[in-house]
Amino acid sequence: MANWNICYIVQSGKLGGAEISMFQLLKHLNKKEYRPIVLAPPKTDVYFRLKQLNIDTIDFTLPKIKSYCPLRAFVNLFLLLFLCIKIRNIIKHNNISLVHTMSNKRSAAFGIVAARLAKVPVIWTIRNLQWLKIVDQILIANANKLIVVSDAVNNLFNRKHEHKDKFVKIYNAVDLSDFQLELNLARPLLKKWGLKQTDFVVAMIG
Repeated sequence: MANWNICYIVQSGKLGGAEISMFQLLKHLNKKEYRPIVLAPPKTDVYFRLKQLNIDTIDFTLPKIKSYCPLRAFVNLFLLLFLCIKIRNIIKHNNISLVHTMSNKRSAAFGIVAARLAKVPVIWTIRNLQWLKIVDQILIANANKLIVVSDAVNNLFNRKHEHKDKFVKIYNAVDLSDFQLELNLARPLLKKWGLKQTDFVVAMIG
């Protein structure tokens, strides 16, 4: 039995950068030590792929909470709190030890607030380059750890001295086995460019 139950929260059901990175993490996670539980939108690409990998998945869709209409923004604030309480209950019911929000501010807002309500530590992986001063300062202050995926992201978000110890830079991983050509397909290319089978080749497309 795993010693740690980790709750991952994703917003999108499509396979974008954050979702691919999450699958890389789940693929190499020590399942004897850690049990991942993912909150994901139902009947989406992400959801079905999680099921294929036999990852415990809970149907959960994160609604948009940003609005330029004052009345709608007020209503969304109550919706945020209501859903964060639901996530907190999921955290408590599944004996979650750690919450990890994958990428954008919506998943971060729900994950960080819910984790605080449940009194468990929370990690936010920051990938985008959109700085919303008040919102981001609140999220950063309430997260236990912040993973940034580049120097650019670090320079944008790591602004206050009192939070510097929270930040750690971890570049996105690439599993080279996903890009291995079958030898019979690679032979013509190797011959064309005068390469040996043992040569290390990096291809750039753009």
